[in-house]
Amino acid sequence: MRVHYPYLKIAENSEILKKLVFHLGGIIVWTLRGWFGIAQQLGSPLGYFR
Repeated sequence: MRVHYPYLKIAENSEILKKLVFHLGGIIVWTLRGWFGIAQQLGSPLGYFR
């Protein structure tokens, strides 16, 4: 059991990391959507990023 214990801890940590990355990715996607929405409302998105 001692051999498998560190592996289980790593697996749990990787699951937590996956969830964190997933949530961070969702936040980034939502902020990018917000920025694109603002840029489209202002006019040309290309001009907004220059």
